[in-house]
Amino acid sequence: MHTAMINPVTKLASARGFAALSSCSLLAEFGADISRHGPQYIMAAGAGSETESSQDSLHEGKLPTLIVFTHAGGLCKELWLPVWRRLLPQLPRNCHLLAMDAPGHSDAPLPPNKNAGRDWPHWYHSALVQAVHLHFGHYPAGSRLFGVGHSFGSIPLMQAAWAQGNPGSAASQSSFMPALRQLAHPLQHLLVLEPVLMPGDPGHDLHQENALWAHARTRTDSWPSTAAAQSYFSSRKPLQRWHPEALGMYAQVLTRGVEGCEGGVTLKCRREFEADCYRGYHRLWEAMRDETASGGGAMGCTGTVLIAERDDVFGHAKDKKWQVQGGHTAMFEGVAKRWHAPGGGGTPGAQAVHLPGCGHFAVQERPEAIAQHVLEMVRA
Repeated sequence: MHTAMINPVTKLASARGFAALSSCSLLAEFGADISRHGPQYIMAAGAGSETESSQDSLHEGKLPTLIVFTHAGGLCKELWLPVWRRLLPQLPRNCHLLAMDAPGHSDAPLPPNKNAGRDWPHWYHSALVQAVHLHFGHYPAGSRLFGVGHSFGSIPLMQAAWAQGNPGSAASQSSFMPALRQLAHPLQHLLVLEPVLMPGDPGHDLHQENALWAHARTRTDSWPSTAAAQSYFSSRKPLQRWHPEALGMYAQVLTRGVEGCEGGVTLKCRREFEADCYRGYHRLWEAMRDETASGGGAMGCTGTVLIAERDDVFGHAKDKKWQVQGGHTAMFEGVAKRWHAPGGGGTPGAQAVHLPGCGHFAVQERPEAIAQHVLEMVRA
C-alpha cells in the first residue's frame, strides 16, 4: 500500500502534455496535449504516432474517436489524469478525450433546485448531454463515441445508452427517471466500473437516509492548509491503496481556499450535497428488466462492467438500500445480465470483467489496468 506523501509535480511533469501542479488547489496550466475548457472540463488528444496497424480501427486517417469520462461521487475530472497519462501515448492524434466534473462537484456549479443532491439522475444526465454536444458535437457524423464511467458517473452514460436504444420509451416517464436524451454521436460501447445500479424496494422510501449518507455528511471537510489536508487524506485507509499519482494530487484538486482563513482549505464538493446524492434513486434497473422482459428495451450499445475484487464501500453500508443477496459481485454481475444488446431479442449485450486486487476506487488504485481496458475497448 502507498502511504508516503509524494510530490505530484515530479510524477506528472514527466508525462508528455502534463504540466506541473501549482501550490494552489487547481492545476495551474496544461501542456499542448491537455487543455482546460471552462472550469469543469479538461480535454486531451492522443499523442501516438502513425504506426498503428492497418487492421487497427484507431489508425490515422479514420474518422475521429471520441471518449468521454465521468467520475464517481465526491471526486473530480482531474483524477482521470493518471489513467490518461498511460493512455495518451498509445492513442493516435485523431482520438480525443473529455473529462467533466459532475454538477456540484469540484469546479462545476451546484444545480439550482433544492433537492439537487438526491435528484442527481436528472442533472448528471443533462450535464453529460450538454458536455458532449458542446465539445464533441462539431465532429463529423460517423465519429466513434465511447464512454468510461466510475460508480455514479456510470449512470448518465447508461441512461444515454438506454435513450439510444429506446427513443421515446415510456420507461423515462416515471418520477424517478429523467427524460432521457441521446448524445451528439451514437455510443459504440461503454466501460463502466461498478455502476450504482441496484434493485429498488417499492415498499420503502427510496430517498431514505442511509449509511453512506450518514458518513458523508459528518466527514472532516476543512483543514488549516493544503499540506494538512494531504496528510489527512494519506492517513485514510481506503486512500492508502491509491496509486501515488492519484493520492498526491487529491488535496490539490478537491479543495479550495477558505475566505478569511489564510492558507485554510475546504472540500469543493460540499459534504451535505455529496451526502444527499446517496439518497438519490433512479429506475434504470427496473426499466432494463421490465422493458427487456416484454421483448424490447435493448441498450443502444454494448458494454463492459468492471467489478472490483474487494468491497470497501457497499459492504460497510449496513442498510437495505445498498445490500444485495450475494454481495457487491452479484449486484454488478446483475447489471451485466440486464444489459441486452442493440437490436432486441434478449441477446446479452455486456460482459462482466473482474479486477483482481482492486477495490471500488480501482481508477485511482490501478490506473494502468483501467487504461488497458479503455485501450482494448476502442481498439475492438
